[in-house]
Amino acid sequence: MKINGNVIFDPAVDYSNVTSIGGAIYCRGSDTTAAFPALTSIGGYLDCSGSDTTAAFPALTSIGGCLDCRGSDTTAAFPLSPKINDKSCPAKSLCAAALMAAFASVGILFADGISAKKISCRVSGEISIYSVVIIGKTKKSYVIERNGIYSHGNTLAEARASLIYKLSDRDTSRFKEWGLKTVVSLEDAIFSYRAITGACEAGTRVFCERQKLKKRYTVEEIIKLTVGAYGNKDYQRFFI
Repeated sequence: MKINGNVIFDPAVDYSNVTSIGGAIYCRGSDTTAAFPALTSIGGYLDCSGSDTTAAFPALTSIGGCLDCRGSDTTAAFPLSPKINDKSCPAKSLCAAALMAAFASVGILFADGISAKKISCRVSGEISIYSVVIIGKTKKSYVIERNGIYSHGNTLAEARASLIYKLSDRDTSRFKEWGLKTVVSLEDAIFSYRAITGACEAGTRVFCERQKLKKRYTVEEIIKLTVGAYGNKDYQRFFI
């Protein structure tokens, strides 16, 4: 089976019979283990950064665009060493603006690493308010954008509160004594990440729902876990 357009990975969808994808694949931060057993070619780029790609692409021989698999478990992921045709676009320089534009053309809002189907959009001055359904979910939620900064919320009030949080000053003084080997609770890990990066509550919750989380982490583990996620570089720079 061939898919002509772009694919935003949905763990609820069966891709086992897909042999060719004409566009790009976006599966950042997803568990894609053995997800594409018959896939031989991708016309666009493959973004699987921060994903568990173990044995995910056993038949892949050609990638038309860039390959970004930073922070991924690529053990046995590409046994046929696929040809990457776009040498002019190294993985580390994948253009977020181009990615957002590509998805916007098919009615997908891509913000802070979260993909969602757009239902409606209302603009008021510098603020755009979207009602959306996040890919893989069924309930409507909201995204607010102001000058390129996005916030998510299950309700409009929650999205507004998250935007204010992102735009406000955040006290990170308590984390300055932490080092890479400092062990913290999951709650403190989440709190520190939001304070340092400005990640919104809903976006953080969506990311956490996609992971198999432990009760405690070292700061170094938090950095590795969030590779490819919103704010990872800011969090890393805070401690390194």
